[in-house]
Amino acid sequence: MKKTSLLNTIWICIEALLLATLGVLTIVYAKNTKAWNVIGYITGVLILIDGLLRLSLFVLTRSLNVSKLDLYRGISEVTFGVFVLIRPEIVVSYFTLLIAIGLVVVGVVFFIETIVANVRTSENKWALVASYLLSAIVIGLGIVALIYYPYDLSRADGTNTISILLISIGILFIIIAIGVVINVFLRKKKETKESQIIDEKIAEERSKKREAKQKK
Repeated sequence: MKKTSLLNTIWICIEALLLATLGVLTIVYAKNTKAWNVIGYITGVLILIDGLLRLSLFVLTRSLNVSKLDLYRGISEVTFGVFVLIRPEIVVSYFTLLIAIGLVVVGVVFFIETIVANVRTSENKWALVASYLLSAIVIGLGIVALIYYPYDLSRADGTNTISILLISIGILFIIIAIGVVINVFLRKKKETKESQIIDEKIAEERSKKREAKQKK
């Protein structure tokens, strides 16, 4: 049990390290079109490593604590990692375009949902205003991203939708990685403290039983 817990902790830290590495490299090469394929290759390698390690963890532990979901996720990551290595350009060019389109779609759906909520229910006026404003901002960001998206990738050097999104994603990856590591150590510290309390209670109960036997 403890061995599996330790393996999971080490595994989560490795994932966080890989994510932080990808974040740093994404920021460094965000404005260099010649290096965008490199970002794709690195992403593919990291996803592949992640998937292989996950499969190895599943096979080696053979524990109930490692669910079949981890097996399916490992297979998916290995498959996607190999695909990205074959077509590295999808990571930067197509993924960033997908995000830009996604912003518009999410903004529009959120806007429609707010209108429906406004008609069906009598929500707080300020909450509705905030919802309309947020949806308008998201739609606006998506439209701006589509306008400044470099559809001709041969002239995509400098600041544009792709470079800004790459830098933003890189920063987000680093923040998430740091947060994951901090969360792991805090949770580990809490579990250790709880384990110590349980051990102390068990020791105290045993001590009381021994004292009771001695009195008899």
